[in-house]
Amino acid sequence: MSLNKPYLLHIETSTDVCSVGLSHGDVIESIIEDSNTRAHASVITVYIQDLLREAGLKTSDLDGIVLSEGPGSYTSLRVGMSVAKGLCFGLGIPLISINTLEALALAALKQFPDSDLICPMIDARRMEVYAALYDSKMECLIDNQPLILEDSTFDSYLQKGRKIILCGNGAEKTKSLFKGKNIHYGAFKTGASNLVESGYVRYMNKNFADLAYFSPNYIKSPNITQAKKKLL
Repeated sequence: MSLNKPYLLHIETSTDVCSVGLSHGDVIESIIEDSNTRAHASVITVYIQDLLREAGLKTSDLDGIVLSEGPGSYTSLRVGMSVAKGLCFGLGIPLISINTLEALALAALKQFPDSDLICPMIDARRMEVYAALYDSKMECLIDNQPLILEDSTFDSYLQKGRKIILCGNGAEKTKSLFKGKNIHYGAFKTGASNLVESGYVRYMNKNFADLAYFSPNYIKSPNITQAKKKLL
């Protein structure tokens, strides 16, 4: 650690985006990402090596690994987990896990600080998403769950005059579904930069994942297709 500011490596592989970032303290220093790849396993270690080389650092200079834990793509999440665990075990450094939906909601709140409700969504299939609901203080009102979207999904909130922000790659496909409604959109893309603030706070508070037992937040195993509908 340099001057009490940790060097943290941030790994985001929950979606098609493969993103790695390096932070010093709570400031992102550099980031490398590909927004259109499904070959996370073939590029992620190369990205990490390039990132460290550009910063003039070695893996031994890292103080911790921050991982986007999901929900998201089953295969992609396993790639991120394997790399993160391997580095943590090999270097003897902690793993900090951040819920992907929470990270998206925090990024959206920075874009729209006057929001009432924030609903981050990760694309699952067709009109199904993995979603959660947060208020303007980042209190989780409804925890991670699978959801099949309908045009009336948010009507109970809209009828009360609530300002709703949708974000994440699952939200991108809802624009035609909710056309004409008072629904706003934050950033669609996941990325390592979304992990920096929460990752730093958790590192300083020693809020670490248990390496031996940690596994990604899949929500449901990949062979289950029936979604629950609890957001209303």
